Amino acid sequence: MLHLSDNELINYISGKLSDDWNKRIEHHLATCNECRETAFFLQEMNNEWENPSNNTILDFTDHVMNQIQTEIPLQEIKDFPSKIVEIQKVKPNKNLKYLHFGLAAAAMILFSQVGLGDLVKEKTVTFVNSSSKKMNQATVSFTKGVQTVNKLTEKQLNKMEDLKYEKTK
Repeated sequence: MLHLSDNELINYISGKLSDDWNKRIEHHLATCNECRETAFFLQEMNNEWENPSNNTILDFTDHVMNQIQTEIPLQEIKDFPSKIVEIQKVKPNKNLKYLHFGLAAAAMILFSQVGLGDLVKEKTVTFVNSSSKKMNQATVSFTKGVQTVNKLTEKQLNKMEDLKYEKTK
């Protein structure tokens, strides 16, 4: 059995078809459960489009709020603002802040006097240069390896072609 297309059903629901087409579609809907269910769904969608109901949004909001209230006890929600105020009341210790600044300044002076910054820079440059050399060596080795494999493959292919040629003689 051929089924009605969604466009045919939409046009039927919208009242855009002739009486002859309406009768054909009504006859088909009387005998085909699948098309009747599709037509019912499309009719519901059309009704919702024409007259949107806000009940679904309110139901959804109520559902989410009920779920939140069951997962988080109400007392915790009421106490939450006071917990924020408690966190804001904690003040950092000024002496601790000055200690941190002092330690940072002492470390800077120490690094500059000992030349630790230059040493780190020098070691970094040496490391990068040695890494570059090793990378270049690896690239050269890899290239030589690929060339060797290509030569061996070419020799093998030539041998295979020679064998095929000899067999055909």
